[in-house]
Amino acid sequence: NERVIIRTIAFYSAVCNNCGSESIYVENKIMLDDVPTSTQAGVHVNTARTVVVLQKCIYPESPIPDILPNPSNFMPEDVKKIYNEAASVFDKSLRASGTLIRITLETLLKNHTEADPKSSLNIMIGQLSRTMPPFITEMMDNIRIFGNSNAHAHKNELDKYRQINESENKEQVIELFDFVNLICDQMGLLEKSHKMYEKISDTKRSQINKRNEKFKEK
Repeated sequence: NERVIIRTIAFYSAVCNNCGSESIYVENKIMLDDVPTSTQAGVHVNTARTVVVLQKCIYPESPIPDILPNPSNFMPEDVKKIYNEAASVFDKSLRASGTLIRITLETLLKNHTEADPKSSLNIMIGQLSRTMPPFITEMMDNIRIFGNSNAHAHKNELDKYRQINESENKEQVIELFDFVNLICDQMGLLEKSHKMYEKISDTKRSQINKRNEKFKEK
């Protein structure tokens, strides 16, 4: 027994108390009016109320859905650009999102590691396996294989892909986002560790090397 009597769309801005940045929101509101009813005293009562139908931040627009992790603090800007693109299509196409995460990894390895940038992603991972921990190259291969299979699947493979439980697909793609973030974290922390290690005296580093060689023999 309600009817819409007013519909309004309003824009308003908000300023963050911490960083001072401005955000712009759009708000869609409707005012509902109950059908007048008589009270025991014979008085007709109208009880209008306002309902917010939509409230959304339109500037700055965040490309990262809440379900996905924000890019790593160690992620280079050129890599982050593709990561954000992968996140922006996550709700529209899991296949496209997963493929873009593969390109995110490829950009990271080409531009920010000692791997040969002219090589394929498969070869670059192999080259890095000589110096990187196995669990890192394992995550790289997960991204490479699942991204490749989605990017180059034929029609019959795509039909089969679509039949897989959608929630499982989502979880898998989310894990790819997690993996590329962890890879960036590890690479960034490793660089910091190397710089700190260089400050250790030659004597102590020699002792460390002798200790490690001792255990390698076992």
